[in-house]
Amino acid sequence: MKTNLLTGVREYLDRLRSFEVDARRFLYSEAAYRFGRTVFRTLFNLYLLSMGYSMAFIGVFNSIRIFSRCVGSIPSGVLGNKVGLRNALIAGDLVITAAAAIQITGLGPTVLLLAAGLEGFGVAFRLVNRPAFLTQRSTKEQRNHLFSIRSVVYNVIGMIGSGLGGFIPVIIAVQLGLQVGAPSAYRWTLFLSLFVMIAGAAILLLVNKRTDAAAKAAPQSPLENIKEALQEKALRPILVAESFLGFGVGLYIPILNAYLDEYLGATSSQIGMIFSGRRLVGAVAVLFAPVLAGKIGKMKTICSLQAACAPFVTALGLTSSLTIAGIIMPIRRSFMNMAGPIRRAFTMEVFSEERRVSAYSVVTTANNLFRAISTLIGALLMEALHPSSPFLMASIVYIISAFVLWKAFADEDLETYAEQQPSRSRQCDRVAS
Repeated sequence: MKTNLLTGVREYLDRLRSFEVDARRFLYSEAAYRFGRTVFRTLFNLYLLSMGYSMAFIGVFNSIRIFSRCVGSIPSGVLGNKVGLRNALIAGDLVITAAAAIQITGLGPTVLLLAAGLEGFGVAFRLVNRPAFLTQRSTKEQRNHLFSIRSVVYNVIGMIGSGLGGFIPVIIAVQLGLQVGAPSAYRWTLFLSLFVMIAGAAILLLVNKRTDAAAKAAPQSPLENIKEALQEKALRPILVAESFLGFGVGLYIPILNAYLDEYLGATSSQIGMIFSGRRLVGAVAVLFAPVLAGKIGKMKTICSLQAACAPFVTALGLTSSLTIAGIIMPIRRSFMNMAGPIRRAFTMEVFSEERRVSAYSVVTTANNLFRAISTLIGALLMEALHPSSPFLMASIVYIISAFVLWKAFADEDLETYAEQQPSRSRQCDRVAS
């Protein structure tokens, strides 16, 4: 037993050491970007509350932010094919940073909502092109581990960012003689986070450019991009499952920090610690995801973890105790974190290489469209009906999403999916002959 465990650990570490240089540089960039981004996202809803904006406005703001991801997803796939995945990621980071700078200035609700749309468009660049970039810079044997380590970086650095993000405004307020929770204290912290995000984009410049098969025959317009994606056999069930998943996530995640503040009475430092704790637990849990997928299979791993998340989401909505919420959130996070990288790696593998970016851009569009709709619904339900209602609805939707994936792929030979797709290059060869 001990020998098997040591062998497994050695194999895991060997797989990590085999990552190519560009993959490692991306992880460094991701760490810097994630730190700045987590500080920003942890505090920005609280900043809006301190400025006197309502929960309903915060819901609209986040809905627009997420809806613009949807609008930008397919053009982002086209851009990634045309200028390269690395350049598309850099462009996304710069757009996000510019939008965040505009939001911090607080020039009024109209400017805030416009900046939310700009931010979402930049996030689309990252969401669409990042999985394809990781797939491009890894072998099949490395892929589950690279996606999982990216998730570990996301969560560990996010944990640090959440923790420090909750305390920095307090420190600034004390040093400047401001009231704790004053808008100026939040504003200074948000500005500091932007410099770290810019550093993350700068590190990406060290990543080598690479052209792949998809870029050589890239669709020339968003419409062609959609037509390419629709040729994928696996697209429809994944599209439906991701739509349900996006709807469930959007119901409560974008306004979770505001929920803790408004309904459970949490301070910014408490919110920072809770978010930090859930990221730590999620980071540890995700390390076991490749091992679990290797033991029981990717689809069983994805569906079982996603369904197991549902009762904890329900409990989170029903509790009136901040302590219990602080215990539940890391457990929920660990299940979703373990499922996430395996789900994304699986999605990349079942799509053919030449349509990978095109198909994933359509999937991302669907996820973000339903997430944008549900973010507004969640905020309105929380304010008009009952604070627990978005959580209860999300639990049901998570289970539906897992069922759709299981129904579609549980009995399929997943290795043959991408091979069954008609290749553009093979089609061109047949025409030429």
